[in-house]
Amino acid sequence: MLFFKNNALTITLFTLYIALFSGAGMYIDKQFFFEENKLLTFAYFGHYILFNIAILSIWAISVFLKKDTLFKISNSAVFILSALAFAVLAIMYYEATFVLDRAHWPLSNLYEVSIFFYAITITLAFIFTKMQKKLTVFLVALLFFELALIVWLESVGQNMYKELMPALRSYWLPSHVAANFVGYGAFCIAGMAGLMGIIKHYTNFKYLPSVDSVENISFKAIALGFPLFTIATILGSLWAYEAWGAYWSWDPKETWALIVWLIYGIYLHLRVSNKVSKQTLCWISFAALFITLFCFLGVNLYLSGLHSYGQLN
Repeated sequence: MLFFKNNALTITLFTLYIALFSGAGMYIDKQFFFEENKLLTFAYFGHYILFNIAILSIWAISVFLKKDTLFKISNSAVFILSALAFAVLAIMYYEATFVLDRAHWPLSNLYEVSIFFYAITITLAFIFTKMQKKLTVFLVALLFFELALIVWLESVGQNMYKELMPALRSYWLPSHVAANFVGYGAFCIAGMAGLMGIIKHYTNFKYLPSVDSVENISFKAIALGFPLFTIATILGSLWAYEAWGAYWSWDPKETWALIVWLIYGIYLHLRVSNKVSKQTLCWISFAALFITLFCFLGVNLYLSGLHSYGQLN
């Protein structure tokens, strides 16, 4: 509650930006694209990606230049960019009402959730770089990876609006997926902070902050992501029972989600009990990042199961 109280104005502005961009996008779609059977998100996909790359690049460069004014300006631009990312999701929902008989939140396939993942990550990046400005460069590298994933998925034709399979036509979809990907985003922040700590320990690079400092950021990110990921897992189990008649089926997605949950649970136990060094904790959070990414991406691409809707079509 303290976070929301101290950042009430920021949250209000963020919400207003999302509403403004969403409204503008829907108006443009209705006035200029729907009549010609086109979509805004398709027509300007490349422009959107390039705009993100430009702003993120300036954001990273401003840290190296050590110019506070440029960093503040680029930081504000990233704030607007994060609101735009959520607005894109709202516009996609609006477009789905035009294309499909039954509109749905854009959280049903790998392309759609990758855009949501990017929106969550860039918003968390904006928040956590306020704690440590030098984390910016590492998070920009992470965001470039997520943008590359979106571009690749678009290039192989995964950006098509499709009717949901019966199992996904549920009120569980937005709550389960949203909580899950906020957890994923927080774990990614933690992993990149852990990488900073590892590099600092082995190189003593003066540019980087202390291992203790970045590990503290990693801990805060995991402390945010772990409860939400836990909630997402519980919601997923309830949804599975309703859809498939069993709370747990040892589906590959479920199994890897459990592995992710156990690893971060072990991290929190070791961290709170002070049984290992901060360097070791950095290694755990960084290694766990790859397991998290495999749970999100690798399972969808290479393993089949009940969650096969996440595979490429």
